[in-house]
Amino acid sequence: MTDRAVHLLLPALRWPDARDPRVYEGLSVPILERLLGRGERRSLDATSPEAWLAERHGYSAAPPFAALAVLGAGIDPGNACWTAVDPVHLRPQGAELFLTGGRHLGITTDEATACVAALDRFFAEDNMRFRQLTPDRWVATGADALPAQTAPPSLAHGRSVDALLPTGEGARLWTQRFNEAQMVLHPLPINEAREARGRLAINSVWFWGGGVAAPPPMRPFTAVHADSLEARGLAKASGASTGPAPTDPSACLAAARSGAVLCWIDDGIDDAAHGDVAAWQTALGRLDRDFLAPAEQALRAAQIDRLEIIVPAGRDGFTVTVTRGALRRFWRRRQRLQASAA
Repeated sequence: MTDRAVHLLLPALRWPDARDPRVYEGLSVPILERLLGRGERRSLDATSPEAWLAERHGYSAAPPFAALAVLGAGIDPGNACWTAVDPVHLRPQGAELFLTGGRHLGITTDEATACVAALDRFFAEDNMRFRQLTPDRWVATGADALPAQTAPPSLAHGRSVDALLPTGEGARLWTQRFNEAQMVLHPLPINEAREARGRLAINSVWFWGGGVAAPPPMRPFTAVHADSLEARGLAKASGASTGPAPTDPSACLAAARSGAVLCWIDDGIDDAAHGDVAAWQTALGRLDRDFLAPAEQALRAAQIDRLEIIVPAGRDGFTVTVTRGALRRFWRRRQRLQASAA
């Protein structure tokens, strides 16, 4: 039988400090809280959305996320080895460096072009060629480098980078390039101009996700709706259809009639990263009203069989699976989002 399931990947449900009760004051998400209360909850060890994607697609080792991002951007990655070289800001605090991911920097195309050209010139002797997929997503190919285990910038954002730098056989080389990239980017005129406007400098890059494109071991979804280049690349590599991150569930619900659908919704995650509680609450309220309410109604009407909510957050992560039978558990009270995050 066709698995008519909608899988909602919702990293924004986790406020960075989940145990701060103040961020939940005045939050109104009644549909979400009913689903959390009536569904079956399981713990989830995935540290990031990318780690969850890798697990669902059957990888026993880290996927070639950079090559998959290239494919997700509509470019043929061929048989080359690609490495993600995403722009970041590093802020010294004591003896540590804390990272702000590129998606939070508001990088323009012209700024990205200047940075990529500078990196291209410096690393030419290493046979590395750089290009931007989007202003805040960069990749490189051509490097003859040893493999290393790396972490995605979504995991490193807001944290000290010390424990997240590359490890393994090629760690020393990639750490050296990490330091060299800082020397290349720091003095660029675009960074002086950004700082004059009160913006954070693009003063480093984050190497991760290296490898050669290949189909994933498993095909868990027939359709993927996401803005993530990695998710779209995995979909294309596995033969699933792709679409943008949805603002309402109509496309996902229609696709679910033919099989399992992944909907990755990031609305609110930037607000949480910037500490904007009001905007984060507004985004979650919009998700509750515009997406979860119609999805719950589709489940009640037997248009889909399952609704799964996925919140990857390491040891605090969880999934909640809701079926039509679960919705009939009227005796189960709503579960506050704060309680789910705790």
